[in-house]
Amino acid sequence: MLPLTELDAALGTGLPGSVSYVRGQPIPDIGRTDRITCGFGVVTGQDGAAQPALLEISLASYSDPAAAADRVVVTTADRQTAGDRVAAASVGELAAVALTGVSATTLVLAEGTLTYSLTLLRAVVPDGQTVARLVAVAEALRAQAATG
Repeated sequence: MLPLTELDAALGTGLPGSVSYVRGQPIPDIGRTDRITCGFGVVTGQDGAAQPALLEISLASYSDPAAAADRVVVTTADRQTAGDRVAAASVGELAAVALTGVSATTLVLAEGTLTYSLTLLRAVVPDGQTVARLVAVAEALRAQAATG
């Protein structure tokens, strides 16, 4: 998805632990054709179970741009209903939405038939830098995707 050196540079810090990878299933009802989710900074707790990733990145593809854009709208509405603060952001020339909850901030955006969802736990970067760091990671992802 993104080399760790580039991820660390965009995030402004290295993440301890390991990387997880999950391949999602298509969901025809919403037009999703594929999804890949990577967790970065996955550590094992005292009970031996994996803890939530410090950073989780999901890339999903949809049947058309309208379906991808709709997922950003639905995600934003769902998270706002759950109590997250909603703020406009941008990733390059693309509109994005920052959703800030109690323990994490998620940045969501659509580009053509793709959606990006990046969730960063609050304690990873200093207060006030979370959205800027997520934007930097999203920009690095887009640059990586453009190079093939």
